[in-house]
Amino acid sequence: MTRAPKEEARASWRARLRVELLASLREAFVADDPLGPDARRWLAALAALAALAFFALAWARYQSFHNRNFDLAFYARLAWGAAHHDGWEPIVGAHVWGLHFVWALEVLGRIGALVGEVPTLLAAQSLALALASWPLARVGARLHRVDPRSTGAAQLGVPLAVALVWLLQPNLWHVASAEFHPGTLAVLPLAWAMDALHRRSAHGLAWSALLVLACREDLALVLVGLGLAFALATRTPRDRRAGLTLSACAFAYIALFLGFFHPRYAPATGSFELHYARWGRGPLSAILGVLADPIGLIAWLALPERAPYLLVVTAPLAFLPFLAPEWMLLALPILGMNLLSSFPTTLFLDSHYLTPALPILAAAALVGSARLTRLLALVRIELPRLAGLAPLTAAALLAHLVAGGSPLSARYDRAAYRPDRTSAALTSALALVPPDASIQAPERALAHVAARRIVRRGPPPEALTRFVLLDAWRRRVDAHTEALLRTDEEPLVRDWLAREDHALRYARDGIYLLERGAPNADDVARRHVVGVAGSSEGRPLTSCLALLDARLEPLAEGAALALTLGARGSCPSDLALRIGWGYRPGRVDLIADGELSPARFRAGDRIRSRHALSAAELRAIQAHGLRIGAIRASGARPEHADPVALDVPLEPRAGERGSRAL
Repeated sequence: MTRAPKEEARASWRARLRVELLASLREAFVADDPLGPDARRWLAALAALAALAFFALAWARYQSFHNRNFDLAFYARLAWGAAHHDGWEPIVGAHVWGLHFVWALEVLGRIGALVGEVPTLLAAQSLALALASWPLARVGARLHRVDPRSTGAAQLGVPLAVALVWLLQPNLWHVASAEFHPGTLAVLPLAWAMDALHRRSAHGLAWSALLVLACREDLALVLVGLGLAFALATRTPRDRRAGLTLSACAFAYIALFLGFFHPRYAPATGSFELHYARWGRGPLSAILGVLADPIGLIAWLALPERAPYLLVVTAPLAFLPFLAPEWMLLALPILGMNLLSSFPTTLFLDSHYLTPALPILAAAALVGSARLTRLLALVRIELPRLAGLAPLTAAALLAHLVAGGSPLSARYDRAAYRPDRTSAALTSALALVPPDASIQAPERALAHVAARRIVRRGPPPEALTRFVLLDAWRRRVDAHTEALLRTDEEPLVRDWLAREDHALRYARDGIYLLERGAPNADDVARRHVVGVAGSSEGRPLTSCLALLDARLEPLAEGAALALTLGARGSCPSDLALRIGWGYRPGRVDLIADGELSPARFRAGDRIRSRHALSAAELRAIQAHGLRIGAIRASGARPEHADPVALDVPLEPRAGERGSRAL
């Protein structure tokens, strides 16, 4: 008898709460809409096309392994961890509480568990960037007094022009196609926050602020200023309290992260040190360091690469944000952190560190364009609505053509979205790695293996994972030169290939996949061992290696020099061959395509090593004779008594057409 009234009261309370929430959301995102039905349809179509274009470029770059750093992998692993209740982030070796508060990943991670983390993150980012044009179009339509009941160009002109100004921003195309960043995800709620500030909506500001905080904790600094601006702009005590409350809560949120979570859970060396170590060892000491050295700060900001920063980032907006300084000031936390940063790419126009500031700068530019129109009206220069947006549209289009990242832009890098030989090699290598196996991988491949419990960046240091994937890209760049033996990466690659506790499972085009403890039968490097050689057979190149046989094998272009070598024991891991003509042949090649380390030669191994020659090299060898020698990383012979090179006569081999033998 007593439970029924309580259940009814509870149901009534839930119903009222549902009604109030829906009313709040309606007031936040639907009320005071200056867009007509035709404008909304066109904006939706334009945003959908832009989102598809952003996603297509991002997906093409990901599929072709052309991501430049590990950010996509880092956040894909965080999303995987959110869905699997794993708070440890193995890529940087820290707990998620010391990295970033990205609550949006709690939702995206669970979607990603069904359809894949990477496509989910890239699709969400693409949608956020494209849909940010909608609230900005509302701001522009309101500023230029567009009547939603009008028809044709009167209703469509201003909203579509504003949307194009946003979508043509050169930064968006670079950032959308390169990686994933939660700060980029935040552009949509930040754009809605600008709309809420413009129409003085406390509900819109509150919901937008919650969504911003769901993306990045450091954007709370923007919300502090936004709340103060709202409190100063509103007319009612209730809304003023709402703005001040938002500022206080945002400040408490970022203070809690920086003062409690970050010191306790951050990695030993993280992004903060890369950016702000010049000013202090931690967030608080860096702030105090900036405040304590005003002269040093002025000198820092006056450096040639920093002084024009505000002009660079506002140029695609025709410098109009300067006509709305109180709006532009809201972007100060983002722009200020970029100016204080020592990281070399932070000040680039295509940097993702700039992206969260763009909705604020775009809104400031719209206010500035409206003020410019009114200023011109004071001197009796009346402009149509679209003409008032002409400078903004022209600047955005010019900036996009010059500095954008779409196929229409001069800076568009077509090769970054197309598969190449390395893409095919990485795809084949990763196909051999089970989905739950631990792995260390280079940054360009890391996002493809991020959805697992243990995934680490490529060595050093060694992480004791089951698989290690190496991208010896310098071997491709410096092929056939002495520099091949002395690159920064080569000692690391040589050391891994020389290890006996790992089997080489895949090797092609400079991509090497090693598996810890795999049986010797799975080691593809042993395919170059083709038999047994006698201890005195052949002509010695050095004490551990002899030349047994050399022959030319015809190819479609040029020829291949097929060498048979006899191992007399283990050799130094940096041993390579000189191949060519003259006293000291200039071409330097790794033995057995660099797959079988000389340190793993065994006495009696008969080793096959094949070396493609260009047509010009073949003609030179036929004209001047072939010489082959041994070389180490120092550029010298392995031992003082070793020959610089051996004369290798090439004569027709009896019974074989089209080949020549030693």
